[in-house]
Amino acid sequence: MNTPYGKKVFISHSSKDKTFARLIATDLVEAGHNPWLDEWRIKVGESIPRSISIALKESEYVLVILSKNSIESKWVQEEWYSKYWDEIEAGMVKVIPILIEKCQIPELLKTKKYADFRGGYSRAFKELLFALN
Repeated sequence: MNTPYGKKVFISHSSKDKTFARLIATDLVEAGHNPWLDEWRIKVGESIPRSISIALKESEYVLVILSKNSIESKWVQEEWYSKYWDEIEAGMVKVIPILIEKCQIPELLKTKKYADFRGGYSRAFKELLFALN
């Protein structure tokens, strides 16, 4: 999964949106990127919070899959919050919202353009790839 030129991308999602998270992760690998998806990277017996913390520090971007499920998830909120502050300090995009269904967008993400997957996967995925380059 490691590629010399691809971006390290953490995929923040609710476990209820796992099917979409797997799809986007698989397509990111095909596009030459290095996505971090919990079920691919955390081994049995490893500390889940520690693994997530390390992955967030090492990732260049956090993709936040926005859905009714993820908005209610404290885990998802904590994951993207941690990278959001890095974004402010660096003055560079680090958090990329991905909208998969109509939901209440968190206040700190409302001003960001999101990849809108509600109207078609292919077009939105191309926009996401453009943002990662």
